Amino acid sequence: NVTKNYTESYELKPFKIDDTSKLNSLKGIVKCIPSIWGYSKEDAARIFPDKEYPRCESFKESKGSIKLDYKTNTLEINCNKGPARYITGNKPGYTIVNRSGNSWEIKTYPGEPVQLQGHEEYVLAECGGDGEFDLALTLPRYNQTLHQESVQKTRAHTNLLEQPLTFLHIACDSFSRRHFFRKLKRTVKFINWINTDSEFYAFDFKIHNIIGPSSIDNQAYIYSGMSKQERGLKSNPCPEDIWNLLRPFGFISAVLLDSCNAEFAPILGTDITVDYSINEFYCAAHKYTSYQDDKVGLNSQRCIGPQMSHQYIFDYAEALLDMYNGTNKWINMHLDAAHESSGQHGATLDEDLTRFLKKVLRKQNQNVVIILEADHGMRFGDWWSSEEASIEWRLPAFFFISPRSIVEQVPGSYKKLIHNSRRLTTKIDQRELTMFIAELAAGGNLTSGGNLMTEFTQDDRSCRDIKVKPWMCSCKQFYPIEFGRSEPEFLELYKLLDFAAREAVITMNEKLFSAAGLTDICEVLQLESITSAWGLNLNEFMELIKLQIKVKGGAAFEILFKVRNAEQPSRWNKINDMYRVFYRGRRRGLLPLYFNRLDKYEGPCEDLCEAMLIPAKFCICKQHLKSKFQSYFNK
Repeated sequence: NVTKNYTESYELKPFKIDDTSKLNSLKGIVKCIPSIWGYSKEDAARIFPDKEYPRCESFKESKGSIKLDYKTNTLEINCNKGPARYITGNKPGYTIVNRSGNSWEIKTYPGEPVQLQGHEEYVLAECGGDGEFDLALTLPRYNQTLHQESVQKTRAHTNLLEQPLTFLHIACDSFSRRHFFRKLKRTVKFINWINTDSEFYAFDFKIHNIIGPSSIDNQAYIYSGMSKQERGLKSNPCPEDIWNLLRPFGFISAVLLDSCNAEFAPILGTDITVDYSINEFYCAAHKYTSYQDDKVGLNSQRCIGPQMSHQYIFDYAEALLDMYNGTNKWINMHLDAAHESSGQHGATLDEDLTRFLKKVLRKQNQNVVIILEADHGMRFGDWWSSEEASIEWRLPAFFFISPRSIVEQVPGSYKKLIHNSRRLTTKIDQRELTMFIAELAAGGNLTSGGNLMTEFTQDDRSCRDIKVKPWMCSCKQFYPIEFGRSEPEFLELYKLLDFAAREAVITMNEKLFSAAGLTDICEVLQLESITSAWGLNLNEFMELIKLQIKVKGGAAFEILFKVRNAEQPSRWNKINDMYRVFYRGRRRGLLPLYFNRLDKYEGPCEDLCEAMLIPAKFCICKQHLKSKFQSYFNK
């Protein structure tokens, strides 16, 4: 039950990156309060320094223009230079397309408008034979029959709202809450403005926990109310899919993926029954332009022609909003700007997202409700380089924006939303909230229980209660391991810790001396002692062990290990990466997740290592180098 013996403020103040620290006052009262929230401001400034990206049009000139005229069903291409070749789509029917196995017929433009077949919604064109089809346009086709049927359904149900409902579910891939504040500063400023000078409320859910590791692992619960494994066993059309549940109540649906994602189609199917999709456009762009959305080792700016790749989704969604007046709409947008390894490219979303939100909230003839969230935090690059990094993967952003009139129509919902924004939530809560607001618009029975607007979340809510696995839980805490105990189970544990520490030192030496001829620079690391240890039991097969060790020469390191059954590889590790050991009656594997240097090592030795492409955090420079370059080391 909700604890009543403390006072909680119910005032919406400007949201800040570090206001999560205020939740520390709830420790001992609320069961799930993370002990850390992510990188400190200082570390984040060093790892993710502010970076401005130029507008695409500043370095990618427009090569001409494209006109899709749906009234005459014609395509017109005007190139500034040379003849044009082009491809078109969508292929008949709206689908989610996989990246592989796709082909498009390349046609030569005859120099005059071309008749279309009646299903096309995008064009990619090449001008002057340069090989890149980066003259691009995608627009939704108006469907009069769909509009009329949806208006009739909308009017046929008891609408508790004055206007039809537009529900936007905007997922910004790979943004932790803290990274959202770092890289989307204009967007955060606008969200804070909403609470001070608009007809809307905005709520910042600070303990929003992932329920799975990747995009579809999390979004499947929003789409279908079930895990990706359960959804993958269902046939299409799946009755539990949110677009199928909302359609009888007049909702026009769209799933707009800003990528050619390979994970969604195998789970949802390649022919989901939404009214609009844009995914195929990005698959074509991936194949025929310089646009790439790979998450590892590719940090180039994602332009398609003179626009950022996500701008095409914003334009498409805005066209849908203007096209279908008088009816309910549910539009899901998945934006991939931060789906890469540097942690920097997400900033390209900021200006365009802010502009889109401003336009949408100004529309006077619609009730606009927005869930603005992330599927998960960063999990590429150095996402497992420290506890701070890994906790950001577990705590994605989640903002809820609603007209004040809707919040005030549900008695007590304002306090409940603020209360629940300080409690543990997952994607399941987002789905229930969506269905409840759809009930207000449609008068139907779409929810099975309480939601973030109608019930106070219990203070004792735990990760287990809401299907979050221990490995992914943001509020699991390590417990210190006591040394000097004589019980057999502790003696066995001490042997494991010693084994782990020695193997870790071997691994660090291997990383240090993997290139030939480097032994004259760095000392060979030798274990001196284990200074501290912590453990965290995840389940009967898996636990985490954190060690702090000291090596000869004074350097100190922290290493995190995952202990699991040696015979069970997973997507998180390969068997060959593990140290093998017999522990607690089983063959186990110790997988080192990260190595952190604890003592200060910045300076001349670090500079020398970087110049020689040596991992500096593992290096203790040899004494003869300090003598040889004494003036440099004494700077």
